[in-house]
Amino acid sequence: MELDKNKIFVIGSSVLILLLIVINIILRSKISIYKNLYSRSLNDLNTIKSLAKEAEELGGFSQEGLIPPNLSLFSYIEEVARNSDIILESITPLSTEEKGSVRAISISVSAKEIYPDSLMRFLYGLEYESPYALKIERLQIKTSFKDRTKVDLKMDISGIQKK
Repeated sequence: MELDKNKIFVIGSSVLILLLIVINIILRSKISIYKNLYSRSLNDLNTIKSLAKEAEELGGFSQEGLIPPNLSLFSYIEEVARNSDIILESITPLSTEEKGSVRAISISVSAKEIYPDSLMRFLYGLEYESPYALKIERLQIKTSFKDRTKVDLKMDISGIQKK
């Protein structure tokens, strides 16, 4: 009986030591992976910081695509609509947010009874012919109630303007 207890103890201890060795090997590889990942993340963060510092020294960010301070987003959208043979029913401000040397502006535009080709010219003018970076946040197009060959338009547009 005494011998059986010693054998069980030795076998149990051996299994425990083997298990600890396997766990140690697994944990070392995991730690190595996380250590490498951490060092790469740290290098990436340092690269981003240095690029941000360089960008700040060069004046922040690119000024391309910003609406100049002497031009309002309202008048620009109205001009594009007029060039597309669209009469806007309403243009209303949604929000203005000051961010350093720029201002983020959002407006809502609506028009009724527009010919589809005029709408296409309007959207094309905003997207491809505009020298400014404009974003269409929301676009709703419905068939006009009065004339089924025309559409009604509601859209939210945002842009960034220099102060």
